Amino acid sequence: MKCDQCDRPGLYDYGNGKRLCLPCHALVEDLRLRNEENGFRQQLINLAMLNEANDAMDAVAPWAATGARIPVAAIAAAATRGTKMTNIHISGSQVGVLNTGDLAKIDAMVTLTKGSDAEEFGAAMKSLTEAVVQSQDMQADTKREVGELLAALTEQVVVKRSKPVAMTVLQGIEDRTQGINAVWDLVVKVGGLVGLLLAAS
Repeated sequence: MKCDQCDRPGLYDYGNGKRLCLPCHALVEDLRLRNEENGFRQQLINLAMLNEANDAMDAVAPWAATGARIPVAAIAAAATRGTKMTNIHISGSQVGVLNTGDLAKIDAMVTLTKGSDAEEFGAAMKSLTEAVVQSQDMQADTKREVGELLAALTEQVVVKRSKPVAMTVLQGIEDRTQGINAVWDLVVKVGGLVGLLLAAS
């Protein structure tokens, strides 16, 4: 079945007959996460304004104190302590290291590979994505570039099964991660799985 928004295969079932391809699902997931983030940020602003209003009231009428304040900072810290998509785990301090849309695309791909011939590839991509985010030896710009390439690689392997393009993208990942031990071993593993999958397709 085709995606409801483009001509690519509709691999992600939304129910009610609605299906989206991997890139379109990533866009929807990105918008959902952005809306949630904006809503939560607005809620924090509202709570801070409520505290400010109570402070003003106490300043005018200190004999009738309004009581304890809402711990806005603690709520914000608790919310950012960990961010978990369906499969990929990103800690609070690392949120925003990779583009949200790229993360959503990789995360959706991991889900789609479960129970298929690409399941081991999906698990390896999950580990590699988390390792890139957590790496202390990669600059932020390089991490974002690798994240874009990882998202592109997942589409080429899982959806299009295009060996020439996938190998070109994989080369770009290798060029940017070579010499970074915590990431390189996973890149090599992913590369081997890409070769096996695309040779069999």
